[in-house]
Amino acid sequence: MNIKFFKNIFNPLRIISIVFFILLFSLIAVFVYLMFGSLESNSEINFGVTFSQISAEELNIDWQKTYLNILDDLGVRKIRLIAYWSLIEANKGEYLFNDLDWQINNAKAKGAEVILVIESKLPEWAKELNTDEKQESTLLFLKEVINHYNSKAIIKSWEIGEKEISLVRETDFSNKPIILTVNGEFDSWLKPAILADNLGISIIRNNWTQYWGYFSYPIRPIFYKKRADLTKFLTGLDKIIITELQAEPIGPKSIIDMSSTEWENSMSLNKFQDTINYVKRTGFDEAYFKGVEWWYYMKGEGNDSFWSVAKEIWAK
Repeated sequence: MNIKFFKNIFNPLRIISIVFFILLFSLIAVFVYLMFGSLESNSEINFGVTFSQISAEELNIDWQKTYLNILDDLGVRKIRLIAYWSLIEANKGEYLFNDLDWQINNAKAKGAEVILVIESKLPEWAKELNTDEKQESTLLFLKEVINHYNSKAIIKSWEIGEKEISLVRETDFSNKPIILTVNGEFDSWLKPAILADNLGISIIRNNWTQYWGYFSYPIRPIFYKKRADLTKFLTGLDKIIITELQAEPIGPKSIIDMSSTEWENSMSLNKFQDTINYVKRTGFDEAYFKGVEWWYYMKGEGNDSFWSVAKEIWAK
């Protein structure tokens, strides 16, 4: 009797079923917590933009003129700039900071603040290196960029990849906080939040895949706020910001090769305005748009509607 009783209690199938229902209940509870509730629109959110020299060049627009219009015409005062490895060290051991210096100096002249993204995508010359050589070259590039700009008060923080953060921590040559950016919808926020000083997230409202075509994630604004609160509670992190807020078309091709219909399907003016209103209801107080080069490109093509709507943001 007792043996039969214990066999029933500790039956592997029964244990698996119990564990499954506990996990299922936990997932449902987390889903309910994250997705239900609402927040009032935050009219005081600080907006900035990410400026990419390479993105401007891919759109065949004058990147310097575009950048100056971002500062002067839009009036942006929070900017994410990108230190591209392929531009700064096109040839091994030759570091050219002219273009990035120009961007930072002009931002400083306007009293702007900069987050400097150090992009570690390998340049052509480094792709043939072995693993150890690639890591050594990556560290040298990080050191060169950080040492070059460490004394610049205009740069408020570095943004680097998760693989590179240990290199920076080990050598201890930075005196500014480090940001890690993760996918706001699907990535885990916990590990990056533990590793970094500040956490950045991306929000992509309108997306495209070859299987689903164009679609919008059915995620309510409160989802991001509650994930942020939970992450801060579990890790002790103080600051989480939206570093990449999608505000340009996403599709099967590069933007310049997409048709106007494909642009409209992904990022119409209504969707752009909806994105602005949506992010104001996430509870965050700082967000950086991705796509300002495209707004300027559209303006040059005779459609200044995106630029005009954006201009209202910084006029307030």
